[in-house]
Amino acid sequence: MGFNHHRNLSLMLEDMERVPPQFAPTNFWQSGLRDIVEDIQTFGFEKFREHKSAVKFYAPMFRPGNGELRIQPLLNLLISLLRNLKGEQKAKLADSLEGRDSAMNEYSLYRVATDSCALQSIPIGEVSESVIAGGEYYSFDGKFYSRSMLNYLRALTYLNSLTKGDPIDSIMEIGGGYGTLGEIFLSSSNDNFYVNIDIPPLAAVSASYLCRVFGEDQVLIYEESRDLEVIDLDSLRKKYRAVVLCPWQLPRITGSVDLFANFISFQEMEPDVVENYSKLVQPLIKKYLLLRNSASGKSIAKTTNDLGVLEPVTTDFIIELFNDFQVLGRESRLYGYENRAGTFRSEVSVSKRKS
Repeated sequence: MGFNHHRNLSLMLEDMERVPPQFAPTNFWQSGLRDIVEDIQTFGFEKFREHKSAVKFYAPMFRPGNGELRIQPLLNLLISLLRNLKGEQKAKLADSLEGRDSAMNEYSLYRVATDSCALQSIPIGEVSESVIAGGEYYSFDGKFYSRSMLNYLRALTYLNSLTKGDPIDSIMEIGGGYGTLGEIFLSSSNDNFYVNIDIPPLAAVSASYLCRVFGEDQVLIYEESRDLEVIDLDSLRKKYRAVVLCPWQLPRITGSVDLFANFISFQEMEPDVVENYSKLVQPLIKKYLLLRNSASGKSIAKTTNDLGVLEPVTTDFIIELFNDFQVLGRESRLYGYENRAGTFRSEVSVSKRKS
C-alpha cells in the first residue's frame, strides 16, 4: 500500500507546535514554511523540485534568476532560437542561459578531483541523480546532476582529499534539504547508512524522496519513529538504510556515525539553536565533521518574519562549538566559492575528532 507522506507531514506539523523553541523553526524559515506546505498540499510530493517555493528555498537552479518563474518563458524562447542558429558564440550563449556552462564547470571540477584521488573515504565517482522529482537537471557522460548534487560533490571531493581513504559508512546531517547527500551516499555503497534531521516540511519531502529512490522498506519515516523512547542508530542501521527524523527527537538518539555534515542550514538558525544542536550531536560523531557555510553568515532580517536571521552564525562560531574536533582544512576558492569583489566567501571545512 505504501506510506502516506501527507499524513507523515501532518504529524510532524502537529508535533512541532508543542516543541521547545530550540527545536522549532527560527526566523529565516518562518518566512518560507507556509509557502512550501501550501505547494505540497496543492501539487503533491511527486514533482516537488518544480514548486516555486522549492526553487526559492531548498532546490536551487543554475539558470539566471534561480528559476524565477516570470522570466522562464522568455528564457526558454531565447534558448530555443539560439539552438536553431548556427555559430559557436550562439551555442555558448544558449548554454549560459540554460545554466549548462555553470553546471559543466562544477562537474569538471568534481570529475578531475575525484579521478585524481586514489583513496576515497566515500567513493563518489559513479553516482548519478534520480530525475523523478522533476526540475532542473544536466546530463554529463550519461549521468544526471542538479545544482544541489554538484554542490555536495564538490565538498565531498575535498573531504576525500583530506581523509586519505579512512572508511566512512555512516553520515548524520542536519538540514538535509530533499535528501541529496543521502542519495549520493547511499548510491556509493549498499552498506552505507544515512540519517537526516530536519524541520517539517523538509523532513517529509526528504523522506518521500528517499523512499521513492531506494524503496519504502529501506527508510524509517517520522510516523514510525515518533513514539520511540530510544532511537538507537546502531540497531536501526541493521534494518534501514536511511532514517529521517525531526530535531526534537535528537535527545533520544543513541549510537554513533562516522561523519556529521551541515551545509548552510546552521546559518539559517539563531546562535542559541545551533549551540543546542552541537551539544547533542557532537557525542554521536566518531570521526569527521564536514561543513559548508559562508564566512560571515546569512543576512540580517529587516523585521521579524522577513527572510534573514536575527543574529548571524559565522563559520568560526560553528567550528568553535565543535571543540572535540580539530580542523584539517578550510577552503573557499576551489571547493567553496568566492565572488570577484571579495565581498562573499563560502567555505568548505573538514575536521577530525581529536585523539
